[in-house]
Amino acid sequence: MNLRKFLVAGFTAVMMAGFGALASSAASVPNIQVRSNGAENEYEVTLQNVSSETYGVQFDLTVDSDKDVTVNWADGDSGNVQKAVQTDSNGKTQITFYVSKLRPLSNSSNVQVATIVTDRELNSSSFATSGYMKTVNQNQKSTVYQDVVLDTKLTPDGSNNGSGSDNSSGNNSGSNSGNNKPSDTNQSQNTSRPSGSQQITVSQTNTTGKQETDKNQTTEGTQKILAWKDISSQVKTVSGKKTLAITIEQGQQLDADILRNAIEQKISVTLQYGNYQWTFDGANGGSVPDKQKFYDFSLEMLSQHNLTAAAEGSDLLQFAVQYQGQMPCPASLTITVGADYAGQTLYLAYYDELAATLQKTAEAVVNQDGTVVFPIENAAKYIVTSKDLWTAAAKTEEMSVQTSEQSQSTALDLSGNVVVTVPPMMTEEEVEAQEAAQETTENEEISATDESETLEQEVQSDSETQSQENSKAVVVIASIAVVILFGAVIAFLFVKVANKRRA
Repeated sequence: MNLRKFLVAGFTAVMMAGFGALASSAASVPNIQVRSNGAENEYEVTLQNVSSETYGVQFDLTVDSDKDVTVNWADGDSGNVQKAVQTDSNGKTQITFYVSKLRPLSNSSNVQVATIVTDRELNSSSFATSGYMKTVNQNQKSTVYQDVVLDTKLTPDGSNNGSGSDNSSGNNSGSNSGNNKPSDTNQSQNTSRPSGSQQITVSQTNTTGKQETDKNQTTEGTQKILAWKDISSQVKTVSGKKTLAITIEQGQQLDADILRNAIEQKISVTLQYGNYQWTFDGANGGSVPDKQKFYDFSLEMLSQHNLTAAAEGSDLLQFAVQYQGQMPCPASLTITVGADYAGQTLYLAYYDELAATLQKTAEAVVNQDGTVVFPIENAAKYIVTSKDLWTAAAKTEEMSVQTSEQSQSTALDLSGNVVVTVPPMMTEEEVEAQEAAQETTENEEISATDESETLEQEVQSDSETQSQENSKAVVVIASIAVVILFGAVIAFLFVKVANKRRA
Protein backbone atom coordinates (compact mmCIF):
# COMPACT_ATOMS: atom_id res chain seq x y z
CA MET A 1 0.00 0.00 0.00
CA ASN A 2 2.86 2.35 0.87
CA LEU A 3 4.58 1.49 -2.42
CA ARG A 4 1.37 2.33 -4.32
CA LYS A 5 1.08 5.72 -2.58
CA PHE A 6 4.72 6.40 -3.38
CA LEU A 7 4.25 5.61 -7.10
CA VAL A 8 1.08 7.75 -7.31
CA ALA A 9 2.85 10.69 -5.63
CA GLY A 10 5.82 10.32 -7.96
CA PHE A 11 3.59 10.18 -11.06
CA THR A 12 1.69 13.30 -9.89
CA ALA A 13 4.94 15.19 -9.30
CA VAL A 14 6.24 14.28 -12.75
CA MET A 15 2.98 15.37 -14.41
CA MET A 16 2.93 18.69 -12.53
CA ALA A 17 6.53 19.31 -13.52
CA GLY A 18 5.62 18.55 -17.13
CA PHE A 19 2.69 20.95 -17.09
CA GLY A 20 4.90 23.57 -15.47
CA ALA A 21 7.47 23.13 -18.22
CA LEU A 22 4.76 23.46 -20.86
CA ALA A 23 3.42 26.61 -19.21
CA SER A 24 6.92 28.07 -19.03
CA SER A 25 7.49 27.23 -22.68
CA ALA A 26 4.19 28.80 -23.69
CA ALA A 27 4.96 31.95 -21.71
CA SER A 28 8.24 32.39 -23.59
CA VAL A 29 6.74 32.20 -27.10
CA PRO A 30 7.24 35.51 -28.96
CA ASN A 31 4.37 37.27 -30.68
CA ILE A 32 3.99 39.85 -33.45
CA GLN A 33 2.24 43.17 -33.00
CA VAL A 34 1.02 45.45 -35.79
CA ARG A 35 -0.08 48.88 -34.61
CA SER A 36 -0.84 52.19 -36.24
CA ASN A 37 1.56 54.97 -35.29
CA GLY A 38 -1.09 57.57 -36.00
CA ALA A 39 0.22 58.39 -39.46
CA GLU A 40 -1.81 57.68 -42.58
CA ASN A 41 -1.40 54.11 -43.86
CA GLU A 42 1.65 53.46 -41.64
CA TYR A 43 1.88 50.45 -39.35
CA GLU A 44 4.63 49.50 -36.92
CA VAL A 45 5.72 45.86 -36.80
CA THR A 46 7.05 44.89 -33.37
CA LEU A 47 8.17 41.57 -31.88
CA GLN A 48 7.23 41.04 -28.24
CA ASN A 49 8.47 38.62 -25.60
CA VAL A 50 11.77 38.17 -27.42
CA SER A 51 14.70 36.65 -25.55
CA SER A 52 17.72 38.90 -25.10
CA GLU A 53 19.78 36.02 -26.50
CA THR A 54 18.12 36.36 -29.93
CA TYR A 55 20.51 37.58 -32.65
CA GLY A 56 18.37 36.76 -35.67
CA VAL A 57 14.74 36.12 -36.58
CA GLN A 58 12.57 35.02 -39.49
CA PHE A 59 8.78 35.49 -39.56
CA ASP A 60 6.02 36.32 -42.02
CA LEU A 61 3.17 38.78 -42.31
CA THR A 62 0.39 38.75 -44.91
CA VAL A 63 -1.12 42.11 -45.91
CA ASP A 64 -4.43 42.49 -47.72
CA SER A 65 -2.95 44.45 -50.63
CA ASP A 66 -2.14 43.45 -54.17
CA LYS A 67 0.61 46.09 -54.35
CA ASP A 68 4.09 46.06 -52.92
CA VAL A 69 4.38 47.36 -49.37
CA THR A 70 7.10 49.84 -48.44
CA VAL A 71 9.26 48.59 -45.56
CA ASN A 72 11.16 51.17 -43.48
CA TRP A 73 13.55 49.45 -41.08
CA ALA A 74 13.64 50.67 -37.49
CA ASP A 75 17.37 50.04 -37.20
CA GLY A 76 19.55 51.30 -40.03
CA ASP A 77 22.75 49.80 -38.60
CA SER A 78 25.00 48.82 -41.52
CA GLY A 79 26.21 45.81 -39.54
CA ASN A 80 22.80 44.20 -39.80
CA VAL A 81 21.19 41.92 -42.33
CA GLN A 82 17.65 43.19 -42.88
CA LYS A 83 15.66 41.74 -45.74
CA ALA A 84 11.95 41.69 -46.59
CA VAL A 85 10.92 39.29 -49.36
CA GLN A 86 7.47 40.07 -50.81
CA THR A 87 5.47 37.49 -52.75
CA ASP A 88 1.94 37.44 -54.15
CA SER A 89 -0.46 35.20 -52.23
CA ASN A 90 -3.98 35.02 -53.66
CA GLY A 91 -4.12 38.73 -54.40
CA LYS A 92 -2.42 39.59 -51.11
CA THR A 93 1.17 40.39 -50.29
CA GLN A 94 3.11 38.05 -48.04
CA ILE A 95 6.20 39.62 -46.48
CA THR A 96 8.88 37.33 -45.05
CA PHE A 97 11.19 39.25 -42.73
CA TYR A 98 14.81 38.21 -42.24
CA VAL A 99 16.78 40.10 -39.58
CA SER A 100 20.24 39.22 -38.29
CA LYS A 101 22.51 41.36 -36.13
CA LEU A 102 25.98 41.24 -34.64
CA ARG A 103 24.38 41.84 -31.24
CA PRO A 104 21.05 40.91 -29.61
CA LEU A 105 17.97 42.23 -31.39
CA SER A 106 17.02 44.01 -28.19
CA ASN A 107 18.18 44.09 -24.60
CA SER A 108 14.54 44.14 -23.48
CA SER A 109 11.66 41.85 -24.40
CA ASN A 110 10.28 44.03 -27.25
CA VAL A 111 11.91 45.17 -30.47
CA GLN A 112 10.42 47.23 -33.29
CA VAL A 113 11.50 45.65 -36.55
CA ALA A 114 10.08 48.02 -39.17
CA THR A 115 7.29 50.34 -40.23
CA ILE A 116 5.33 49.28 -43.29
CA VAL A 117 3.50 51.74 -45.53
CA THR A 118 0.53 50.59 -47.59
CA ASP A 119 -1.42 52.22 -50.42
CA ARG A 120 -4.65 52.45 -48.40
CA GLU A 121 -6.03 52.28 -44.88
CA LEU A 122 -6.26 48.75 -43.50
CA ASN A 123 -8.13 47.14 -40.62
CA SER A 124 -7.37 44.15 -38.39
CA SER A 125 -8.64 41.55 -40.85
CA SER A 126 -6.15 42.92 -43.40
CA PHE A 127 -3.24 41.34 -41.52
CA ALA A 128 -2.42 37.71 -40.78
CA THR A 129 0.52 35.40 -40.09
CA SER A 130 1.20 31.73 -40.61
CA GLY A 131 2.31 31.47 -36.98
CA TYR A 132 5.80 30.30 -37.99
CA MET A 133 8.85 32.01 -36.50
CA LYS A 134 12.49 30.99 -36.31
CA THR A 135 15.03 32.63 -34.02
CA VAL A 136 18.78 32.06 -33.71
CA ASN A 137 21.20 32.92 -30.92
CA GLN A 138 24.81 34.11 -31.07
CA ASN A 139 26.00 30.57 -31.83
CA GLN A 140 23.42 30.19 -34.64
CA LYS A 141 21.43 27.70 -32.59
CA SER A 142 17.86 27.93 -33.86
CA THR A 143 14.48 27.74 -32.13
CA VAL A 144 11.31 27.24 -34.16
CA TYR A 145 7.83 28.37 -33.06
CA GLN A 146 4.66 27.26 -34.85
CA ASP A 147 1.92 29.12 -32.94
CA VAL A 148 3.06 32.73 -32.90
CA VAL A 149 0.14 35.08 -32.25
CA LEU A 150 -0.55 38.29 -34.20
CA ASP A 151 -1.88 41.27 -32.23
CA THR A 152 -3.30 44.28 -34.05
CA LYS A 153 -3.84 47.79 -32.75
CA LEU A 154 -4.82 50.01 -35.60
CA THR A 155 -7.04 53.07 -36.09
CA PRO A 156 -8.89 54.32 -33.01
CA ASP A 157 -12.26 54.87 -34.71
CA GLY A 158 -13.52 51.30 -34.35
CA SER A 159 -13.12 50.48 -38.05
CA ASN A 160 -11.08 47.40 -37.26
CA ASN A 161 -13.65 45.53 -35.17
CA GLY A 162 -13.74 42.93 -37.86
CA SER A 163 -12.28 39.60 -38.75
CA GLY A 164 -9.18 37.90 -37.60
CA SER A 165 -7.30 35.00 -39.11
CA ASP A 166 -5.13 32.12 -38.01
CA ASN A 167 -3.36 31.84 -41.36
CA SER A 168 -2.17 34.06 -44.18
CA SER A 169 -5.46 34.02 -46.05
CA GLY A 170 -7.31 35.99 -43.37
CA ASN A 171 -10.77 34.56 -44.05
CA ASN A 172 -11.90 33.57 -40.57
CA SER A 173 -13.85 36.19 -38.68
CA GLY A 174 -14.00 37.12 -35.03
CA SER A 175 -15.32 40.03 -33.04
CA ASN A 176 -13.94 41.60 -29.93
CA SER A 177 -14.10 44.53 -27.63
CA GLY A 178 -11.47 46.41 -25.63
CA ASN A 179 -8.11 47.84 -26.36
CA ASN A 180 -5.52 45.13 -26.83
CA LYS A 181 -2.00 46.32 -26.21
CA PRO A 182 -0.91 43.34 -24.13
CA SER A 183 1.87 45.00 -22.17
CA ASP A 184 -0.25 47.81 -20.72
CA THR A 185 -1.38 47.57 -17.12
CA ASN A 186 -3.58 49.52 -14.78
CA GLN A 187 -1.43 50.60 -11.87
CA SER A 188 -2.37 52.54 -8.77
CA GLN A 189 -0.55 55.55 -7.45
CA ASN A 190 1.94 55.18 -4.64
CA THR A 191 3.87 58.34 -3.89
CA SER A 192 4.82 57.91 -0.23
CA ARG A 193 8.27 56.45 -0.71
CA PRO A 194 11.15 58.67 0.37
CA SER A 195 13.89 56.25 -0.56
CA GLY A 196 15.47 56.86 -3.95
CA SER A 197 15.89 53.15 -4.51
CA GLN A 198 12.15 52.46 -4.62
CA GLN A 199 9.95 52.82 -7.64
CA ILE A 200 6.83 54.95 -7.85
CA THR A 201 3.83 53.73 -9.82
CA VAL A 202 1.73 56.24 -11.69
CA SER A 203 -1.96 55.63 -12.28
CA GLN A 204 -3.09 55.60 -15.88
CA THR A 205 -6.30 56.88 -17.37
CA ASN A 206 -5.98 54.54 -20.34
CA THR A 207 -6.25 50.89 -19.37
CA THR A 208 -6.02 48.06 -21.83
CA GLY A 209 -6.62 44.37 -22.04
CA LYS A 210 -6.06 41.56 -24.49
CA GLN A 211 -8.62 39.25 -26.07
CA GLU A 212 -7.80 36.58 -28.62
CA THR A 213 -10.05 35.98 -31.60
CA ASP A 214 -8.20 32.81 -32.53
CA LYS A 215 -4.85 31.19 -31.99
CA ASN A 216 -2.85 33.46 -34.30
CA GLN A 217 -4.51 36.87 -34.19
CA THR A 218 -6.02 39.31 -31.75
CA THR A 219 -7.75 42.54 -32.64
CA GLU A 220 -8.55 45.73 -30.81
CA GLY A 221 -11.89 47.21 -29.88
CA THR A 222 -13.60 50.52 -30.25
CA GLN A 223 -11.63 53.62 -29.39
CA LYS A 224 -12.60 57.23 -29.65
CA ILE A 225 -10.90 60.17 -31.31
CA LEU A 226 -11.27 63.54 -29.63
CA ALA A 227 -11.79 66.02 -32.48
CA TRP A 228 -11.11 69.76 -32.65
CA LYS A 229 -14.80 70.54 -33.07
CA ASP A 230 -15.50 68.83 -29.73
CA ILE A 231 -13.26 71.13 -27.66
CA SER A 232 -12.59 74.30 -29.70
CA SER A 233 -15.21 76.20 -27.68
CA GLN A 234 -13.20 75.55 -24.48
CA VAL A 235 -10.28 77.75 -25.52
CA LYS A 236 -9.75 80.54 -22.95
CA THR A 237 -7.82 83.79 -23.21
CA VAL A 238 -6.21 85.14 -20.05
CA SER A 239 -3.89 88.18 -20.16
CA GLY A 240 -3.61 87.76 -23.91
CA LYS A 241 -2.55 84.08 -23.65
CA LYS A 242 -4.75 81.35 -25.12
CA THR A 243 -5.08 78.11 -23.18
CA LEU A 244 -6.99 74.87 -23.63
CA ALA A 245 -7.32 72.22 -20.89
CA ILE A 246 -8.49 68.74 -21.95
CA THR A 247 -9.20 65.72 -19.76
CA ILE A 248 -8.45 62.56 -21.72
CA GLU A 249 -10.90 59.74 -21.14
CA GLN A 250 -10.12 56.05 -21.16
CA GLY A 251 -9.18 54.76 -24.62
CA GLN A 252 -9.32 58.24 -26.12
CA GLN A 253 -6.91 59.50 -28.77
CA LEU A 254 -6.15 63.04 -29.85
CA ASP A 255 -7.03 64.14 -33.38
CA ALA A 256 -3.93 65.67 -34.96
CA ASP A 257 -6.01 68.71 -36.00
CA ILE A 258 -6.14 69.80 -32.35
CA LEU A 259 -2.39 70.41 -32.27
CA ARG A 260 -2.43 71.82 -35.79
CA ASN A 261 -4.93 74.46 -34.64
CA ALA A 262 -3.03 74.99 -31.39
CA ILE A 263 0.13 75.83 -33.34
CA GLU A 264 -1.70 77.99 -35.84
CA GLN A 265 -3.65 79.91 -33.16
CA LYS A 266 -0.76 79.94 -30.62
CA ILE A 267 -2.65 78.00 -27.95
CA SER A 268 -1.10 76.27 -24.93
CA VAL A 269 -2.79 72.84 -24.66
CA THR A 270 -2.83 70.77 -21.46
CA LEU A 271 -3.78 67.08 -21.61
CA GLN A 272 -4.72 65.58 -18.25
CA TYR A 273 -4.18 61.83 -17.81
CA GLY A 274 -4.89 60.79 -14.24
CA ASN A 275 -1.98 62.06 -12.15
CA TYR A 276 0.27 63.02 -15.04
CA GLN A 277 -0.28 65.63 -17.73
CA TRP A 278 1.21 66.92 -20.96
CA THR A 279 1.57 70.57 -21.91
CA PHE A 280 2.04 71.53 -25.57
CA ASP A 281 3.14 75.12 -26.13
CA GLY A 282 1.64 75.94 -29.51
CA ALA A 283 2.58 79.61 -29.03
CA ASN A 284 6.25 78.72 -29.62
CA GLY A 285 5.58 77.16 -33.01
CA GLY A 286 5.88 73.65 -34.34
CA SER A 287 4.68 71.42 -37.13
CA VAL A 288 2.29 68.49 -37.46
CA PRO A 289 3.04 66.26 -40.47
CA ASP A 290 0.24 66.20 -43.05
CA LYS A 291 0.05 62.41 -42.86
CA GLN A 292 -0.45 62.39 -39.07
CA LYS A 293 -4.08 61.56 -38.23
CA PHE A 294 -4.06 61.13 -34.45
CA TYR A 295 -1.78 60.99 -31.39
CA ASP A 296 -1.71 58.72 -28.35
CA PHE A 297 0.27 60.38 -25.55
CA SER A 298 -0.74 57.93 -22.80
CA LEU A 299 2.06 56.35 -20.79
CA GLU A 300 2.78 52.69 -20.35
CA MET A 301 4.46 52.13 -17.00
CA LEU A 302 7.41 49.72 -17.13
CA SER A 303 9.23 47.68 -14.52
CA GLN A 304 12.37 46.27 -16.12
CA HIS A 305 15.03 44.88 -13.81
CA ASN A 306 17.81 45.68 -16.30
CA LEU A 307 16.88 49.39 -16.18
CA THR A 308 16.95 49.24 -12.39
CA ALA A 309 20.39 47.63 -12.56
CA ALA A 310 21.66 50.31 -14.96
CA ALA A 311 20.33 53.04 -12.65
CA GLU A 312 22.03 51.41 -9.66
CA GLY A 313 18.64 51.08 -7.99
CA SER A 314 17.92 54.82 -8.10
CA ASP A 315 15.08 54.58 -10.63
CA LEU A 316 11.75 56.02 -9.51
CA LEU A 317 9.82 55.68 -12.78
CA GLN A 318 10.11 53.76 -16.02
CA PHE A 319 7.66 54.56 -18.80
CA ALA A 320 7.02 54.48 -22.53
CA VAL A 321 4.96 57.00 -24.48
CA GLN A 322 2.51 55.19 -26.73
CA TYR A 323 3.22 57.60 -29.59
CA GLN A 324 6.79 57.19 -30.78
CA GLY A 325 8.51 60.05 -32.56
CA GLN A 326 9.28 63.76 -32.51
CA MET A 327 6.87 65.99 -30.63
CA PRO A 328 4.87 68.35 -32.89
CA CYS A 329 5.75 71.39 -30.75
CA PRO A 330 7.57 72.17 -27.47
CA ALA A 331 6.18 69.74 -24.89
CA SER A 332 6.62 69.01 -21.20
CA LEU A 333 5.48 66.15 -19.00
CA THR A 334 4.33 66.70 -15.41
CA ILE A 335 4.42 63.61 -13.20
CA THR A 336 3.46 63.22 -9.56
CA VAL A 337 6.25 61.59 -7.54
CA GLY A 338 5.16 62.63 -4.05
CA ALA A 339 5.79 65.45 -1.58
CA ASP A 340 8.52 63.39 0.11
CA TYR A 341 10.74 64.25 -2.87
CA ALA A 342 10.01 68.01 -2.70
CA GLY A 343 13.20 70.02 -3.32
CA GLN A 344 15.10 67.00 -4.60
CA THR A 345 16.64 66.98 -8.08
CA LEU A 346 15.52 64.14 -10.34
CA TYR A 347 16.95 63.11 -13.70
CA LEU A 348 15.23 62.05 -16.92
CA ALA A 349 17.04 59.69 -19.29
CA TYR A 350 16.10 58.39 -22.74
CA TYR A 351 16.26 54.61 -23.04
CA ASP A 352 17.69 53.64 -26.43
CA GLU A 353 16.79 49.97 -26.75
CA LEU A 354 18.76 49.44 -29.96
CA ALA A 355 21.97 50.89 -28.50
CA ALA A 356 21.18 49.56 -25.00
CA THR A 357 21.99 52.88 -23.34
CA LEU A 358 20.50 55.54 -21.07
CA GLN A 359 21.18 59.14 -22.10
CA LYS A 360 20.30 61.97 -19.74
CA THR A 361 17.99 64.48 -21.41
CA ALA A 362 16.85 66.69 -18.52
CA GLU A 363 16.95 67.31 -14.79
CA ALA A 364 14.42 69.13 -12.60
CA VAL A 365 13.65 69.94 -8.97
CA VAL A 366 10.50 68.41 -7.48
CA ASN A 367 7.85 70.99 -6.58
CA GLN A 368 6.37 71.33 -3.10
CA ASP A 369 3.20 69.56 -4.25
CA GLY A 370 5.22 66.50 -5.25
CA THR A 371 5.14 67.10 -9.03
CA VAL A 372 8.13 67.33 -11.33
CA VAL A 373 8.17 68.78 -14.86
CA PHE A 374 10.45 67.49 -17.64
CA PRO A 375 10.74 68.84 -21.20
CA ILE A 376 10.45 66.05 -23.81
CA GLU A 377 11.41 66.51 -27.45
CA ASN A 378 10.90 62.93 -28.63
CA ALA A 379 8.27 60.48 -27.45
CA ALA A 380 10.00 57.23 -26.54
CA LYS A 381 10.97 55.16 -23.50
CA TYR A 382 12.32 57.00 -20.47
CA ILE A 383 13.53 56.45 -16.92
CA VAL A 384 13.47 58.88 -13.97
CA THR A 385 16.27 58.51 -11.41
CA SER A 386 17.20 60.14 -8.13
CA LYS A 387 20.92 59.73 -8.84
CA ASP A 388 22.93 61.66 -11.42
CA LEU A 389 24.80 58.76 -12.98
CA TRP A 390 26.04 60.83 -15.91
CA THR A 391 27.78 63.76 -14.20
CA ALA A 392 29.82 61.43 -12.03
CA ALA A 393 30.72 59.40 -15.09
CA ALA A 394 31.63 62.56 -17.03
CA LYS A 395 34.02 63.69 -14.28
CA THR A 396 35.58 60.25 -14.32
CA GLU A 397 36.01 60.50 -18.10
CA GLU A 398 37.67 63.91 -17.78
CA MET A 399 40.11 62.62 -15.19
CA SER A 400 40.77 59.58 -17.39
CA VAL A 401 40.61 57.43 -14.29
CA GLN A 402 38.03 54.70 -14.54
CA THR A 403 37.56 51.60 -12.49
CA SER A 404 36.76 48.41 -14.38
CA GLU A 405 33.18 48.64 -13.11
CA GLN A 406 32.74 52.22 -14.37
CA SER A 407 34.27 51.48 -17.76
CA GLN A 408 31.74 48.71 -18.25
CA SER A 409 28.71 50.74 -17.16
CA THR A 410 29.44 54.06 -18.91
CA ALA A 411 30.49 55.07 -22.41
CA LEU A 412 30.42 57.98 -24.87
CA ASP A 413 27.96 58.17 -27.75
CA LEU A 414 28.80 59.54 -31.20
CA SER A 415 28.14 63.10 -30.00
CA GLY A 416 30.51 62.72 -27.06
CA ASN A 417 27.72 62.53 -24.49
CA VAL A 418 28.13 60.24 -21.52
CA VAL A 419 25.66 57.34 -21.60
CA VAL A 420 24.95 54.55 -19.16
CA THR A 421 24.99 51.03 -20.55
CA VAL A 422 21.89 48.93 -19.92
CA PRO A 423 22.53 45.20 -19.45
CA PRO A 424 20.35 42.68 -21.29
CA MET A 425 17.05 41.75 -19.70
CA MET A 426 17.42 38.22 -18.40
CA THR A 427 14.93 35.53 -19.27
CA GLU A 428 12.92 33.82 -16.53
CA GLU A 429 15.27 30.84 -16.78
CA GLU A 430 18.32 33.11 -16.37
CA VAL A 431 16.76 34.86 -13.37
CA GLU A 432 15.99 31.51 -11.76
CA ALA A 433 19.54 30.30 -12.45
CA GLN A 434 20.99 33.49 -10.97
CA GLU A 435 18.78 33.21 -7.89
CA ALA A 436 19.76 29.54 -7.51
CA ALA A 437 23.45 30.43 -7.81
CA GLN A 438 23.02 33.24 -5.29
CA GLU A 439 21.21 30.90 -2.91
CA THR A 440 23.99 28.34 -3.31
CA THR A 441 26.60 31.00 -2.57
CA GLU A 442 24.68 32.16 0.49
CA ASN A 443 24.35 28.57 1.69
CA GLU A 444 28.08 28.03 1.17
CA GLU A 445 28.82 31.21 3.13
CA ILE A 446 26.49 30.09 5.91
CA SER A 447 28.13 26.65 5.88
CA ALA A 448 31.59 28.22 5.99
CA THR A 449 30.48 30.44 8.86
CA ASP A 450 29.05 27.45 10.70
CA GLU A 451 32.27 25.50 10.14
CA SER A 452 34.30 28.48 11.37
CA GLU A 453 32.11 28.81 14.44
CA THR A 454 32.35 25.06 15.04
CA LEU A 455 36.15 25.16 14.71
CA GLU A 456 36.31 28.14 17.05
CA GLN A 457 34.11 26.34 19.54
CA GLU A 458 36.32 23.25 19.30
CA VAL A 459 39.47 25.34 19.85
CA GLN A 460 37.80 27.12 22.75
CA SER A 461 36.67 23.79 24.17
CA ASP A 462 40.18 22.35 23.81
CA SER A 463 41.58 25.44 25.46
CA GLU A 464 39.16 25.16 28.35
CA THR A 465 39.89 21.44 28.68
CA GLN A 466 43.63 22.10 28.65
CA SER A 467 43.17 24.86 31.22
CA GLN A 468 41.19 22.56 33.44
CA GLU A 469 43.82 19.85 33.10
CA ASN A 470 46.57 22.36 33.90
CA SER A 471 44.64 23.51 36.96
CA LYS A 472 44.27 19.92 38.13
CA ALA A 473 47.98 19.34 37.63
CA VAL A 474 48.83 22.40 39.69
CA VAL A 475 46.53 21.21 42.46
CA VAL A 476 48.09 17.75 42.43
CA ILE A 477 51.61 19.15 42.47
CA ALA A 478 50.72 21.52 45.26
CA SER A 479 49.17 18.69 47.20
CA ILE A 480 52.28 16.54 46.73
CA ALA A 481 54.47 19.42 47.79
CA VAL A 482 52.40 19.93 50.95
CA VAL A 483 52.60 16.24 51.75
CA ILE A 484 56.37 16.21 51.20
CA LEU A 485 56.81 19.31 53.31
CA PHE A 486 54.61 17.86 56.03
CA GLY A 487 56.61 14.62 55.92
CA ALA A 488 59.86 16.54 56.13
CA VAL A 489 58.65 18.43 59.19
CA ILE A 490 57.55 15.19 60.88
CA ALA A 491 60.90 13.59 60.05
CA PHE A 492 62.78 16.58 61.41
CA LEU A 493 60.83 16.51 64.67
CA PHE A 494 61.28 12.74 64.96
CA VAL A 495 65.09 13.05 64.54
CA LYS A 496 65.24 15.88 67.06
CA VAL A 497 63.29 13.88 69.66
CA ALA A 498 65.50 10.87 69.07
CA ASN A 499 68.67 12.92 69.58
CA LYS A 500 67.40 14.28 72.87
CA ARG A 501 66.71 10.78 74.17
CA ARG A 502 70.21 9.71 73.30
CA ALA A 503 71.67 12.68 75.14
